[in-house]
Amino acid sequence: MSDSHKVDALHPEGVDLDAFSDSSAAESPAREVVFGIPEDEYEFATQIRFELEALTSLLWSPDPTPVIHALVGDYSTRAGGDPTDRIPLAHPLFIHPGHAQIFAIVVDLIDQGAPVSPTIVAAQLPPQHHRLHPILVEIASPRGRGPLPGGVDLPHLARALADSYYRRGYVGLLARMTHIAEAEPTDELSGHWDSLSAAKDLAERRWHGVRDALSLPLTARRQGSPMHDQAEQTLEEDAAAMLRDAGRSWEHIAAELALPTSALARQYAHASDRRANARAHRDQPTLFEESPAPGVT
Repeated sequence: MSDSHKVDALHPEGVDLDAFSDSSAAESPAREVVFGIPEDEYEFATQIRFELEALTSLLWSPDPTPVIHALVGDYSTRAGGDPTDRIPLAHPLFIHPGHAQIFAIVVDLIDQGAPVSPTIVAAQLPPQHHRLHPILVEIASPRGRGPLPGGVDLPHLARALADSYYRRGYVGLLARMTHIAEAEPTDELSGHWDSLSAAKDLAERRWHGVRDALSLPLTARRQGSPMHDQAEQTLEEDAAAMLRDAGRSWEHIAAELALPTSALARQYAHASDRRANARAHRDQPTLFEESPAPGVT
């Protein structure tokens, strides 16, 4: 997949919007991003799949409100302007425009105090957004593991989502400065650099604010209490496997789960795989399994 094909697929008008942009031209949370899109086709597909996994976890979570507030702030905070410790709602948190539009609907529902589910989100879609229905169908009937019970994976996925957004911002910043260096007068370069540096510093404050707000309770329990039972470890093992399936590195997974080494993160994911394989083997009928006689259960 070439870069031009990816841009066409994401936005036919080729609108460029990077994570460090504070431009007032950003019209809505559904604006698409071009800067920072992975060049490798597999990496690009992995990122799109990861976004879908994060949205699936968000829409199936029993209470997505804390994560939404951690990412973009609550309504009262945003009403006073873009917060300095959260990602502005008009910034491109997702590279797939359909994912961004669904996320915007979720934020609006939470602002209204309404419940969130795939069915409720689908009911909010305007008629012209019929192209989003296949995405919602996949969210409603997820493939593979699906979201973890109770939304325990959601803070991990949200942090990874914020990390991807932040990294794309650096790609955009460097691309913009490269253009400035080629096109602007020499005596104006320093001023442009100062302006971009200030935007970079603000983006860093926002990134740290989001990550602090998404502080993980599993991490706190491991660091502050000797009570770390098997049920909690099972949840972390499943979270490690899901983050691996979303394309995260072992080092990233270890950091997200506060594990001391990447090797332990790999062991956690393998333990989850063994349970999944055991369930699949247990639930698969044998080749010569007889059907029960009528009336026999």
